[in-house]
Amino acid sequence: MRGGHFAANVRGLDHYKEFGYKTALGTSKEHVENDSLSSSWLSVPYRFNRAIVHDGDFPHLSTQIEALPVGLKRVILGFNLFTNDVGPAAQRAPEHSDKFNATVKLMQTMAGVRGADKKKEKMTIEDVRKNKGLAKLLVLLARAKKSEERKQALAEAKLKYGSQLPVQPDGAPSDNADGQPQPTGDGGQPAEEKAP
Repeated sequence: MRGGHFAANVRGLDHYKEFGYKTALGTSKEHVENDSLSSSWLSVPYRFNRAIVHDGDFPHLSTQIEALPVGLKRVILGFNLFTNDVGPAAQRAPEHSDKFNATVKLMQTMAGVRGADKKKEKMTIEDVRKNKGLAKLLVLLARAKKSEERKQALAEAKLKYGSQLPVQPDGAPSDNADGQPQPTGDGGQPAEEKAP
């Protein structure tokens, strides 16, 4: 096999601060290419059954495979070990899990919304309006959150009031004691009852 070297950058978190995760903050192609030639990158050539241990704060990568014998595949097993102060946070979204990958994609989308202004720390409503995909995603997330809050409120009401809770045909709690939805007037307010 040719290629597939392991490399780690000994600048650690300072490198992440300058370049971001997967060089998302690199200001230009030349900036990233110059960094790849830096002496702060330590490289270890591939060797069968080789184990490499490094500080988890080091940005790390595997270089592209240039040649691999037919029928063979290269497999990399990574074991992340965390201290007690990092472990609980890492456990919520283990690296390369669906949750981790979704978070990375969201962060990359947000970085894309910032455009050329890589130092911009906050996203504005104008940034969201310019990115229709992100705007649509945020609307869907808001609807899902609202729906979840309604379900939670209904579950809590059922626990508190049990069978005393009147229910509409669609399963939602009713506003009056006989179980029928109240008629509404303008603006969704209950209509005034007229005397016969």
